[in-house]
Amino acid sequence: MRVIPSAHYFVADNWSLGGVLTVIYDDSNSPTLETKSVTFGAGVDLGYNVPLGELVSWWLRADLGYYTEHQRTLSNVVVGLGGFSPSSEGLNYSTDDHALALGLYLPFLLHPVKHFFLGLGPDAFVDLVHTSSSADNRRVHFGLGSTLGGWL
Repeated sequence: MRVIPSAHYFVADNWSLGGVLTVIYDDSNSPTLETKSVTFGAGVDLGYNVPLGELVSWWLRADLGYYTEHQRTLSNVVVGLGGFSPSSEGLNYSTDDHALALGLYLPFLLHPVKHFFLGLGPDAFVDLVHTSSSADNRRVHFGLGSTLGGWL
């Protein structure tokens, strides 16, 4: 489950300031492995909306955010001299991640009616700092994001 609400306020023509909250819960199971993780985060956004006509615009956004994740993994498989074998005494460990990330999101927006938009565009982030249980573990992400919004 992912919940990532955000809000922006246009402080001047086409310039927006905003914030985002992130809550992610993941529960993955297989016959030999169970993984649960919870992520919380918050960030600030700066955006500029480029009008490309009456119905289309391009919203250039940059954000800086902090995220923390706790992950717990349980395995009912033990590795021994004979290979893998089922066991009730499997592997049980937890990790804690903390990251400061810089991101870009560049959606093209369609404004089909007044005060409403749909968007799709590239997104990316890079960890400026990312520790995972005392290890440096920086990530780089490229993807495609969608957005749906409106204003009063």
